[in-house]
Amino acid sequence: MQTSPGVYEQVGDTTRRGAETSFNYQATSTVSAYMSYGRIIDAVINNPPSGTGAQLVVPEHTYKAGVQYRNGFMGGQLTLNADVYHLDGIPYYIRTEKHEMPPYTRYDLRASYDYQDYQFSVYGTFQPHRYGTEIAYGTNDGLVIVPQPSTTLGASVRYYF
Repeated sequence: MQTSPGVYEQVGDTTRRGAETSFNYQATSTVSAYMSYGRIIDAVINNPPSGTGAQLVVPEHTYKAGVQYRNGFMGGQLTLNADVYHLDGIPYYIRTEKHEMPPYTRYDLRASYDYQDYQFSVYGTFQPHRYGTEIAYGTNDGLVIVPQPSTTLGASVRYYF
């Protein structure tokens, strides 16, 4: 639970009611895909700290889908991933009044190449909504969001020993 900007505390015992389903498909020996959906109907903190609410701030709907290509390449292993992640029905509270954040969508692309003890990766994360975020909290003055950049690019090299 976020108690102030950048400060989180454990919430203890919680109860969530909902459903989740997923589908995995191995199209060929090198190509696979997945889709999943989760719905939270109710999420509560069983023993909330004094002065706080009992409702957990979790999205009502979570959608995920992706595809992966994985195959040997020049003596190593090449992996390409494309994923989409969508959250909807994210509540926040101003005092006791419930509000809902705008939907959040993120696209992730990743390519990695494993060779002997090394892994080389490049990745990109893209989210098309202006001021889109999955990180926010309600205050007495309204919704405070932590906007995520619309594009994040990166590369890494790992050595396993």
